Amino acid sequence: MITDLQDLSQRWASAELAGDADFLDKLLPDDFVAIGPRGFVLSKDQWPARHREGRLRYQRFDWDEVDADEHGNSAIVVGRD
Repeated sequence: MITDLQDLSQRWASAELAGDADFLDKLLPDDFVAIGPRGFVLSKDQWPARHREGRLRYQRFDWDEVDADEHGNSAIVVGRD
């Protein structure tokens, strides 16, 4: 399962780089919350909207130091971008 999660996180990173909002809509759970480096908070709807609205375009998106931990039927994946 850990390898699958690491692979999925790489697919997420590729979708971020490509601005693939449709993939992000399917991937992110309904209770997704992201906290940015300056403390802003984005919901599941707001996260892919950044790409749809053209407010965000990456020239580069690196995803490394990926660590996945299983907790029963759930898992937590942490990485560095």
